[in-house]
Amino acid sequence: MASAYTFETKRLSVQAWSPSSLPSIGTHEFREEFSPLLTPAVLKHLPKALQLSDSENAIEHWLEERVAESDLLTVRDSKGILIGLLILARLSEQESLATVHVGYLFSEAAWGRGYATELISGLINWYRDSRTSVQIIGGVEKGNAASARVLQKNGFERMKDYSDPETDMFSKRITDHS
Repeated sequence: MASAYTFETKRLSVQAWSPSSLPSIGTHEFREEFSPLLTPAVLKHLPKALQLSDSENAIEHWLEERVAESDLLTVRDSKGILIGLLILARLSEQESLATVHVGYLFSEAAWGRGYATELISGLINWYRDSRTSVQIIGGVEKGNAASARVLQKNGFERMKDYSDPETDMFSKRITDHS
């Protein structure tokens, strides 16, 4: 399913993560490309399960775990540089409406440039263009106001009943006619 998510925005190219499209796993080039994405500052607001371990092959293990549980997409800028990841985990499939949990992260060098807002807008447009009905949900740690604003700018609404003291949950419903 991940390959179907391939899309572009004005400044971003988003495609399914594929080991064949990257330097060989475990090489210096591979670590060099992914290291800026998986820093403590970038991962700070993510759940404990999404933190990087201290093992020698931590990046490889982190990516393998994400691929095992979700669709992992790379986000590249107009120069082809890997600046982010989009994580889409399908939670449920009802007859007419799937629920997908969205997560994303960007390298620190990409922060404050509007890439996250553009990425989520591009994802919404992809769903609309493909006439796919879906409910997209995203959780944001209370201390991460920037990510909450990204979702709100894209029409997500806070889910009061699903939020808790540590995490605000947001939702956006897209139907094939909206």
